[in-house]
Amino acid sequence: MMSQETVHDETRCQYRLTYQVRPPSGCPVRESAGTVSELAVYRTGEDHQCELLVREEDGTVTAKQFTRSAADPCPYSVVVDHGVLPHCRPADADDEILLTVYVHEAPEAQFISEALDGIADEVELIDYDAMDSAESEWTARVDLGLLTEKRRAALRQALRENYYQTPSGTTIDEMAERAGISSSAFATRLRKAEREVFDQIRNSM
Repeated sequence: MMSQETVHDETRCQYRLTYQVRPPSGCPVRESAGTVSELAVYRTGEDHQCELLVREEDGTVTAKQFTRSAADPCPYSVVVDHGVLPHCRPADADDEILLTVYVHEAPEAQFISEALDGIADEVELIDYDAMDSAESEWTARVDLGLLTEKRRAALRQALRENYYQTPSGTTIDEMAERAGISSSAFATRLRKAEREVFDQIRNSM
């Protein structure tokens, strides 16, 4: 099923920024032996969880999960604390990550940059794009039919329960309980659905 969202100038994001970040000591990306090929981070209550796919030296790929307190310094968390949901992926360097964020105003970008500088060992803005504000509207087409049924259901539930609003209308734990699955399983479905939708939107730009 194809759905279309139209975002007008007063609500659309004006800036896209990508940071290359070396997380602080204790971050699973830095502590994991091997090469991180995929990365997902999400919050569950007072914790944040990291899911990594790690390629070991012998070529085997292992899925690893880590749970840390939301109070621990984390690049993902400080961006979310500013009301922005970042897209995370591994950088070429084994102990670094790339964070892509979309913001409405330049001061938001400044606040996020300062927050990252405050907790990360190294932060570099490697890509910056000011969206074309001359266009009257921006349209992105997202084919939800490309998502699996479970991922599509998780995404629809998150939208229906205002998970993406600030402040959020629900939590991963609450949605998982209503869906009848574990918080980890629900968060994995939702994060993979978000990644697929994000990739479709990015490819339409």
